Amino acid sequence: MLMRRNVGLHHGSGIKTAWLFIGIVLVIILIALAIKFVFALKNSTFDGQHQFVLLVRSDNNKGMLALFQPTPSASVIIVPLENINGQNVSADLHLGVDGNITASIDKVTNKDDVKSIIFDSIFHAQHSTSHVNWLDLARLWLVANTASYAFMPVDNLPKDNILGTMGMQLFIDTGIQKDNQTIQVINTTSQPGLGTRLASELTNMGADVIDVRSAPTEVKRSVINYDKISYTVTRLERILQMPSALSDEQGIADIQIIIGADNAYPKTF
Repeated sequence: MLMRRNVGLHHGSGIKTAWLFIGIVLVIILIALAIKFVFALKNSTFDGQHQFVLLVRSDNNKGMLALFQPTPSASVIIVPLENINGQNVSADLHLGVDGNITASIDKVTNKDDVKSIIFDSIFHAQHSTSHVNWLDLARLWLVANTASYAFMPVDNLPKDNILGTMGMQLFIDTGIQKDNQTIQVINTTSQPGLGTRLASELTNMGADVIDVRSAPTEVKRSVINYDKISYTVTRLERILQMPSALSDEQGIADIQIIIGADNAYPKTF
């Protein structure tokens, strides 16, 4: 009888140990998921309040721009790009692209398939993304499921006339306009015209560029100097892929963009 009692005690102790081990594992998993969520939230670029331009492309450069306007009512404007070739579609259209998705050709050519493309990109590693994480994609997918859609077939227009179309005014960022911050662009590279090109793109987005100039001394790294953090600064940092820095020496404007040697042949403007 004593031996049976001891066996029962050992058996109960083993069950408690197993449950304790399972509990510890679950706590570790929950902590890991919480840390992952915090990092995703920190690195998230779509805030659900401002416009977001998503470039969707296949390997052969066919694709579309999806312009998300979350407020005041959710809407998505699709701009198909099948007949516009070249590596830098965003520069061809003079638009700021917030994020990129690479998807299969069959999905890209199906203009009604934006929701499916975004959903697949959340879970499939073969759909490469840039400047958007899974939390951004989840938020964009929610907007895409509740939004109204409009299609703007500008791909057959000559490139030099695209900016002249009234529809392209839809790409003006009202958030940048509301900030109403002045911008100075300084080109320190040996490549002429970069400052004017960037200023033109910023103006098309609704920015107030008050000065464009060249500097006699080349700076190695590009930077966005600002006197106070704002939505304009964070979006410029994202679409231009330049670091930003708080500075009291940004000159005559609220924001100063210095084009350095690392952007002598820019991919973003």
